[in-house]
Amino acid sequence: MTIAEMLISISRVAALALAFGVGIPFLFSLGIKLQGDRNSSIAAKAAGTAVFAVLGIVIVVAVLWIARETIFHYTGFEVFPGMTGKAH
Repeated sequence: MTIAEMLISISRVAALALAFGVGIPFLFSLGIKLQGDRNSSIAAKAAGTAVFAVLGIVIVVAVLWIARETIFHYTGFEVFPGMTGKAH
């Protein structure tokens, strides 16, 4: 692996860390803002609910991704078929 390939890999990881590290809290604060005002319109409250639904899905998928090997080991069920990372 060359230095250029390592720098590209590091930049990809850094970009994802920045996106998730900043993006998820930003979406949460946006959802709070949309639902928090007493005088919010129904559309704003619905948008806030949609933001929270997306965040819930992201959290569930992230937990399943982290636990995918353990789930496969104990149950034989592949949560993400073909992506267990190990030869079976």
